[in-house]
Formats: sequence, C-alpha cells, structure tokens
Amino acid sequence: MQPAEILTDVAAIARRAGEIILRHFAAPIPTTLKSSRIDIVTAADTEAEAFIVRELLRRFPDHHIVGEEGGAGRARRRRRRRITGSWIQSTAR
Repeated sequence: MQPAEILTDVAAIARRAGEIILRHFAAPIPTTLKSSRIDIVTAADTEAEAFIVRELLRRFPDHHIVGEEGGAGRARRRRRRRITGSWIQSTAR
C-alpha cells in the first residue's frame, strides 16, 4: 500500500471519529476516572477510540496499535506475529 492510499484511509477514519465526538458535544458529559480526579475519560473518548482501533485493524491487520484510553489492548491480542506498522492513537483537545 502506498502512502497516499494510507493517508486517504486514515483521513476518512479521522473524519468519522470526529463525527462521533461531535455527537457528544452538546450532551451532558458522563466521565470515568483513570488514574486520578483530573485524569478523566469521556464517553466520546471511549467511543471514538474504539471506532479508530476497529477501523485501523480492519484496514491494517498486521499493524500494532497503542491507544490512550486502553482500547488498543484488544488490538494487541489480535495482531499477528509479524508487525508491518505501528499506530499511536490519542484524542487531542
């Protein structure tokens, strides 16, 4: 796969993840704590990361994914022995 093809796929994933986050924008924000009172996870974070991880694995099944909210833990178990690429996912605010 060529870089331009990867960019097209990843841009589409990012746009759809943005739509997921925007759905949560005007709603009340349910949160959970990670490691402290100031380290929170919103439903938008969790849902967007799950979508990103799922779509990256679908398109790039041999790649390794590290996710900020921990959703990539499932991805690591699914990966094959030979890693052809790596992704680091973090929702920026």
